[in-house]
Amino acid sequence: MPSYSETKDQYILHKKTGLPIGKVYDFVWDEDNGKLLVVLLRRGLFNRLQKILLSKNIVEWSDSIYVDNIDSVVFSKDLVRYKNIFNEYYTLIDTPVYDENNIFVGTLEDYSFDSKLMVLTTISIKGSKKIHHENIIVTFKDIISISEEKIVKIGRASCRERV
Repeated sequence: MPSYSETKDQYILHKKTGLPIGKVYDFVWDEDNGKLLVVLLRRGLFNRLQKILLSKNIVEWSDSIYVDNIDSVVFSKDLVRYKNIFNEYYTLIDTPVYDENNIFVGTLEDYSFDSKLMVLTTISIKGSKKIHHENIIVTFKDIISISEEKIVKIGRASCRERV
């Protein structure tokens, strides 16, 4: 399963021609169910508008992301129905993670996802030195909530140290 750090800057290619359409900049996830909504593309040098790819337009995800139609990549301003997504968009990396008792565990360092189902599978937490945690991995099913301010997970039993 790929991770955020492995897929950032990955190419988005046209399936039939193999021509590059753009590069991955970030992802927008549904915080309620962990499903991928949108892939944000890296902006060009002079391009001030954000280009996006809706997850439903991805036909294959392996060494690159493939789409059938070059027009699948659009400017975010062209998608009125996704306006709320971009008003609430925030990056997950470095978000503080707490357990259900509101005890700070660490910060989100990376995450993995299933590229076929397009859902989050695990998050990797850089452990807090105060509570002597090493880096830990938590499965998405053990996440209680995700918000811009913090991620809340089920207690210590759901964590495993990264090997």
